[in-house]
Amino acid sequence: MRLAGFIPCYNCAPQIARLLEKFPVEILPRFEKIYIVDNASTDGSAAAAEIALEARGLSDKFEIIRNEHNLGLGGSFKLAFERARKNGFSHLAMIHGDDQSDPLDLGRLIDEARRHPSRAAILGSRFSAGARREGYPLRRLLGNIFFNRLISLFFDRPISDIGSGLNLYRVDCFDREFISSLPSHIAFDLRLLFFLQERKQEYGFLPIGWSTTDQTSTIREFKVGWLILKEIFNWKTPWLKLN
Repeated sequence: MRLAGFIPCYNCAPQIARLLEKFPVEILPRFEKIYIVDNASTDGSAAAAEIALEARGLSDKFEIIRNEHNLGLGGSFKLAFERARKNGFSHLAMIHGDDQSDPLDLGRLIDEARRHPSRAAILGSRFSAGARREGYPLRRLLGNIFFNRLISLFFDRPISDIGSGLNLYRVDCFDREFISSLPSHIAFDLRLLFFLQERKQEYGFLPIGWSTTDQTSTIREFKVGWLILKEIFNWKTPWLKLN
């Protein structure tokens, strides 16, 4: 396993600094490179990440990529995935830079991938048995449960989280044409889930920890819900494309 990491961040300077300050030193040797992709933040997120890394002497392990324009979360993922492919990495692990997920769970994702080398993805789950949630708003919990059950019905298998932001992907299971076709918005990972299901790729879920404290969402929940509904509708009825 040649492992790269991907940390997207957008206007989360305090959170990305906090995440990097507590990033577990014991799992760092498992990564060859970790890409921090700053999506044209206006609050100095990239600078905050740079200061945190320099303070811990980790600048060589991490690479900060500054997008000139806001590419969206999906756009940043496509950039990181292509970077991983070009550099010959076999796996790409993703953790959001807003410090809601526990970086210690990255080690558990890696261990799970080693136990199941044929799996195309190990997906972190905030809602499966054994998951840990702190400060998670009830409206978001109910919304996620609804969409998880809806997708489970369509897939005819349990889907415990349609997109936690803490996942690990096997690079060679996703062709370049498909990755480039992904949408740039926040619900891009749902398209990845559709791909895994349609191609009958192996994947599994792993319970993770999640804590919401001072994070401020940059996208309204209604908008996210609408994006998810559009993705599901377009996947089930491609001849009636919703814009």
